[in-house]
Amino acid sequence: MPNRLKLRHFHRCVSVALVSIEPLKGEISDSLLANKEIRPQELEHPANLANVAYLEVGKEGKILILTSEPTAGIRLIPTREERDITWRCHGRPEKLVPAECRD
Repeated sequence: MPNRLKLRHFHRCVSVALVSIEPLKGEISDSLLANKEIRPQELEHPANLANVAYLEVGKEGKILILTSEPTAGIRLIPTREERDITWRCHGRPEKLVPAECRD
């Protein structure tokens, strides 16, 4: 597979992993907006995590995922802004993660 096509395929795989954790992000956002303590062990982890090899949720609501193929690390950080939660994303290697996750 030519490099450009391979890279496009890898981007799609990483994006699929990010989409698969959207329900978890929603649950964390709801807890933060309700001023509830986040208890990672009590969160409802999605059953079908596509392309996710490792998932960790911190007490502040931060999410760390490692994708399985290709291997990429992505950290999602929630920030409360009045009545809304904004998620920032940081990931490595930069060539594999979506543009919004690049530093």
